[in-house]
Amino acid sequence: MEKLLTRYKIHYGWVIVMAGFIIMTAGWGIVFNTASLFIKPLSAEFGFSRSQVNFTMTLRSIFMMVVSLLSGRIFAKVNVKRLMQGSALILVITYYLFSKTNSLLMLYTLTAMGGICISLISTLPLSLIISNWFVKHRNLAIGIAFTGSGIGGMLFSSLTGGWIVTYGWRIAYQFQALAMLLMIVPTTLFLVQLHPESMGLLPYGANEVQLSQIQVEKTGMMMRKAMKTPRFWLLNLCGILLMLGLNPLMTTTAPHLTDIGYSIRYSANVVALTMGSLAVGKLVLGKMFDSWGLKKALTSACVALIIGLIGLIFAKYPPALIAVILGAGLGAAYGTIANTSITIDLYGMKDYSSIYGFLTAVGSFGGAVAPMLSGYIFDRYGSYQLSFLIGLVASVLAILIYQVILRDKRKTTTA
Repeated sequence: MEKLLTRYKIHYGWVIVMAGFIIMTAGWGIVFNTASLFIKPLSAEFGFSRSQVNFTMTLRSIFMMVVSLLSGRIFAKVNVKRLMQGSALILVITYYLFSKTNSLLMLYTLTAMGGICISLISTLPLSLIISNWFVKHRNLAIGIAFTGSGIGGMLFSSLTGGWIVTYGWRIAYQFQALAMLLMIVPTTLFLVQLHPESMGLLPYGANEVQLSQIQVEKTGMMMRKAMKTPRFWLLNLCGILLMLGLNPLMTTTAPHLTDIGYSIRYSANVVALTMGSLAVGKLVLGKMFDSWGLKKALTSACVALIIGLIGLIFAKYPPALIAVILGAGLGAAYGTIANTSITIDLYGMKDYSSIYGFLTAVGSFGGAVAPMLSGYIFDRYGSYQLSFLIGLVASVLAILIYQVILRDKRKTTTA
């Protein structure tokens, strides 16, 4: 492969981007973006309430939150590549075992295992690895790689919806496990490299900037100092608020549409289109962070999220589904793209894993609360409408906070 890359003058950093794309496609695209399709089949099979099944999403977010908080220490002490390889194998086994589920306890146990494994192969390590490989076009590279979750969601939402209808939910889980085995495991084994130095290379774009500029990338603020500033905590508050809007948009669309009269297959296709929009949105948002800056890009993502939620509120009218699909683009892209840009732009690379992990963990807390809230609201009122309204208000509040705390976007370069 190295000879082929040299012949066509392709930097290996773009292979890393491709590897991230594949992992996000079959990892995040399945684990997070098809989960809502199993809510009604599991409820019907075992008599579980919506809130009981929705708790799997909360549980997944809780374990992702824990892993995120510990990521700085984990990545400092453990070979990240080996960790990704082991986690990929366990994730495949976990999804096969989902097809053998016969109790709520087993469902929750497997969900916890899957939450840990997806955290250790997806956004946490990939954002760090891609940041190591790129000086120029870093946010664009991360956007391209993370586009895989949208492509995977679009592909596997459509496939999984068909598998559930044709073969049942158990076989659908087995097909998902097979897809992970064929796509993620070889990628972590053969393509992932942690640092360009391990291959005798410089990061992409390093030859276009002076050495002093590259060294600045390794400076910044330590998390212990960041935690003493009001802006740090307000950024985390925004992460929680936006998850109250993002989570209902991405996890309740399918059951909401079937509840109001659309067929399972039609609803799955709408979800697939939202994932396609998300794929494009991640690419666009990554470019926006590079070109527009933090404040404008984050504001744009929040506005898109609001549009998507308004579409869900009026989803009984088919034209409103266009707003859902388009709003999911930039709006849901926030969930995987934003924290990388926030961390690097405001705090640098000095303590990247710890700060990024903390921001992600707090966002995961919001992701844990949101499905419990949605499930409770549905069980009490028979509809998700109130959860959409709460997400709408939370998103507007997040926009207002960003306007205040990002007026002065200076990166601190002291410890």
